[in-house]
Amino acid sequence: MITLKVYDSFEQDICEFYARKHNEALQNYNLSNIITSNTDSWLSKNNSYIIVAILESTQEIVGGIRLKIRTKTDLLPLEKAILHIEPNINSLVLDYEKKGHVGEVCALWIDRKKYSDKALSMNFFISCLVICEQLKVNTLLGFISPQVSKICSSLGFKVEESLVNQGCFYYPNKNYISKIGSLETKTLEKTEKELKVKIFNLRKNLNTTETIEENSKKLTYKYELELKGKSKNINNLFQHELNPSIQGALIV
Repeated sequence: MITLKVYDSFEQDICEFYARKHNEALQNYNLSNIITSNTDSWLSKNNSYIIVAILESTQEIVGGIRLKIRTKTDLLPLEKAILHIEPNINSLVLDYEKKGHVGEVCALWIDRKKYSDKALSMNFFISCLVICEQLKVNTLLGFISPQVSKICSSLGFKVEESLVNQGCFYYPNKNYISKIGSLETKTLEKTEKELKVKIFNLRKNLNTTETIEENSKKLTYKYELELKGKSKNINNLFQHELNPSIQGALIV
């Protein structure tokens, strides 16, 4: 059985472990150039959430994904990544912010030596969409790499073709071409029906268990997706969003 459990950045130990394992995954793909930007900044802030997969038989964490929420003083990773070649990314995100909070799904990693079932990747994305409702995230953005393009298509992500190169960028380096996609999270209008039903059911039952079949094998997933304590009070988390004296952010 696999447990998918959400943590916020107040949980320093688990977040540091997750970040370390993600960095190891980046190194395995020769992507050590983006490790610093993906680790140092978010661990000290309160607008990131991770979902980890825990293998019940060994209690090992075998994968994770991160949801980062944009604030006026902390831009999304994808904004920082392409701002130098596509300044219009800021305008795009600000337009979405008029409808509510904007988040980015990022930093997916899975230890395939310890857990190889393909359903885990999809369930990570689904879990992110489940917690979006609790966090009032109306729009979810992300880099759509070839490895997750099928998942993102099924979930209803739209490629932002108004951006330069029809939304296609060399990311995380010139060996990879990724697209920037967006998804409206409230009604999930473009999401495949079966997946939409699953997400809505999980939003109603944040702590539940399901058994699915993959390649004639039954897999059990336990979900623990209820945000508690500090992380549940979205107004406290983003008080600075209401401060009119804050005009923007400086990228350095």
